[in-house]
Amino acid sequence: MNLAQAVAKETGAPLDRVLLLRHFDRKMSAIARVGATVEEFSLTQPSGTRYDFSLPEDAPIAVVAVIAGGRVESLYRIAGVQAEGSNRRITSSEFRALDGAMAYPERLVKRFSAKKLKSKLVGKPVAGWTSLRIGVARAGGKLFDSVVVED
Repeated sequence: MNLAQAVAKETGAPLDRVLLLRHFDRKMSAIARVGATVEEFSLTQPSGTRYDFSLPEDAPIAVVAVIAGGRVESLYRIAGVQAEGSNRRITSSEFRALDGAMAYPERLVKRFSAKKLKSKLVGKPVAGWTSLRIGVARAGGKLFDSVVVED
């Protein structure tokens, strides 16, 4: 089944307000190494980029499905922007260590407020993520339509 459709069906979110966010193995290893959390990494995104859950030209994202290790890691219902500022100022010390380990520059980010959802999709294998470089998929894109969740 298409992952985005499964998320929309389970959560009641419109399909165009679902975002698929993939964390690659290298980043997951770095998160674990520095003691950061997948939740903070998932909910802190660079402002004005395709990762931003509240781009003015798109419908605001209602639900984010996080994929890691080839499985659905978690689902979050986005409540809005909690804080906006430098990634060196509005994040935890562990997140700043992660930024250093990944050699990310200082930049404007948004930290989103969200509720982690209980979901039957969590832990299920995911297939069809064809891009090795793109970590986000939105409605209307080929990648968004190609990602499936397996039973």
